[in-house]
Amino acid sequence: MEVTKVGTIITVTFEDKNVQFTASRIKQGGETAEVIIKWSINHEDGSVQNDSLREHTRLLDSQAKRKLIETLEERTGDVAPDKFNWGTLISDGFMAIIDKHREGNAPVLMDNINFDAPRSYCIKPLFINGVANLIWAKGGSSKSYFALLMCVLVDTGKKFFGLNAKKGKALYLDWEEESDVFSQRLLAIQKGLGFANPNKSGIIYKKMVGSLANNIEVISKLVLEHNITFVVVDSVSPALGGDSNSQQVVEEYFASLRELDITSLSIDHANKSGETTGKFEIHGSSFKYARARMVYELKKTQEANDN
Repeated sequence: MEVTKVGTIITVTFEDKNVQFTASRIKQGGETAEVIIKWSINHEDGSVQNDSLREHTRLLDSQAKRKLIETLEERTGDVAPDKFNWGTLISDGFMAIIDKHREGNAPVLMDNINFDAPRSYCIKPLFINGVANLIWAKGGSSKSYFALLMCVLVDTGKKFFGLNAKKGKALYLDWEEESDVFSQRLLAIQKGLGFANPNKSGIIYKKMVGSLANNIEVISKLVLEHNITFVVVDSVSPALGGDSNSQQVVEEYFASLRELDITSLSIDHANKSGETTGKFEIHGSSFKYARARMVYELKKTQEANDN
């Protein structure tokens, strides 16, 4: 039995039985969850029969488990009566889900400390791997273009402008624009970089509504399904789903990013008062500096008489 956790999604795999449980929408403590059970049956003629069952169930409730076992036995009894012991699989699988949910991150024994292992970068030398990174700037500073360029670097694993990215899979979560605007920006960047086929990309785009915290289940499924290694949030204010000056709201945002356990780049705006005072700072709570691992202010340069 193999148990893994990606974001809020827990997967339990019984490889020898060709059975997999995927649990999401897990409530506090792990008592209830939405569970998708997938199984496959190899027939003598070489064909493979795949099937699945989705249930929102109580993981610790004996009656709920018994009802689920009966349903699974009915589904598989005629075609493979001796292949699955659903009672044992459900018992072991559900307990593994609960244990994984409750344990959080596994403790690490510091018994082999190595000074020759520095922090790795997702995009060197700017963004550290596996943590929350943030850029902010005044309006019209090409924040979104810059973040999209980072996605292209990750998607291709290529080096441009002194930036060297580790090849992976990028996800762009957009609270600001529409998919057609995004696609035109992406095409412009890839044409500008001289790609042989600028119309093709492996970047995943999703138009977002509501806070990041409230969408964490959906995002976790995308991370799991597409093996996402780098995510951009464009932009922080709508993704917070609350007051940007509230430490609690900001904490919930960064806690959600931390739960994904991948490299993230958040795009944030400058404060509005800077337009009159000339003193620009990051919009909202300064707690963002405490929770983001790397914070950069993005500034544009403009030649004289350039529009």
